[in-house]
Amino acid sequence: LGSAATDLDIGGVRARLYNNGGLFWRGGDPLYEVPKGSGVQAIFAAGLWIGAEVEGSLKFAGADYADWEYWPGPLDADGAPPADCEPFDRIWTDPVQPDGSLAGDIENWPADLGAAFEDANGDGEYDPADGDLPTVYGHQTTFWVMNDLGGPHNWSAAEPLGVEVRVTAFAVDSADPAYGFSTFYRYEIVNKSGETYENLRIGFWNDADLGDFLDDFVGSDPSRGLSFAYNADNVDDPAAPGYGTPPPALGVDLLS
Repeated sequence: LGSAATDLDIGGVRARLYNNGGLFWRGGDPLYEVPKGSGVQAIFAAGLWIGAEVEGSLKFAGADYADWEYWPGPLDADGAPPADCEPFDRIWTDPVQPDGSLAGDIENWPADLGAAFEDANGDGEYDPADGDLPTVYGHQTTFWVMNDLGGPHNWSAAEPLGVEVRVTAFAVDSADPAYGFSTFYRYEIVNKSGETYENLRIGFWNDADLGDFLDDFVGSDPSRGLSFAYNADNVDDPAAPGYGTPPPALGVDLLS
């Protein structure tokens, strides 16, 4: 199981990232803190779910609070996971400094694993000596790669799909709450199984806990690809710890 963890924390949110298919919680206390430094959490846990059929048989990868079904590393050309996933058990990160420069994994940016980069000389190869740099979305970008073949699917008890998932998570340092209080996740899902998927469904499972989790309601707007959580009354118990008044709302928006 992937053991890497890092935080998106350049804006108004502090979000703990993991490379096992889950986000914000892996045991212990959750960490999706909004505003950053407040000690109040808006989400308990979240994660990527993928399901499909192959000739009528269900294939699935996902989890809720345990037995996550993704493992570090890419799949090779034959669709096999790495024999040793330890070299891939990490999350690469690059933040933008106040002077506009990058300070992070520039020399070791995993362009060969699918991480985006700025190709200064157009040769298609990542080489910092040529002036190539990681592509940083917003002001802080992280990247990791995982697959659903590295171990058993104990949570779903389903057959694996044979997918490689390249994840780019990023945040923006902005006074505009639409950006400063948001975090962004881009999943590139590559089918290396050699099979054709039918009835493919991709979902982002989310357990929203808005401060005091005992008084939350949830809803959705399918026309916008939006799910949301909000407080059941006008006061979110500050002793929980909660947000007090006015209470917050949380949206999870599928942008593409």
